Amino acid sequence: MAEPSRYTIGCEPVPKDLTFRPTAAVIGLPASGKSCLAEIISNRTGMVHLRPEQIIESFVSRVSHFSERLRKKT
Repeated sequence: MAEPSRYTIGCEPVPKDLTFRPTAAVIGLPASGKSCLAEIISNRTGMVHLRPEQIIESFVSRVSHFSERLRKKT
């Protein structure tokens, strides 16, 4: 046990069957360039750029009782 690295040579620190999905959140003041930065990060890393407006629009356009109530309020 004087040299623990001797027992870890060639061993993977993380199982190979796990997938690593990095996430990021871009926050800031209005009109500070958050969307632009998120788009750059998405293009460079392959992450999905989620826009709150698109999520809300897709939810409201679904066929459900709650979505119907939301459409009537707008």
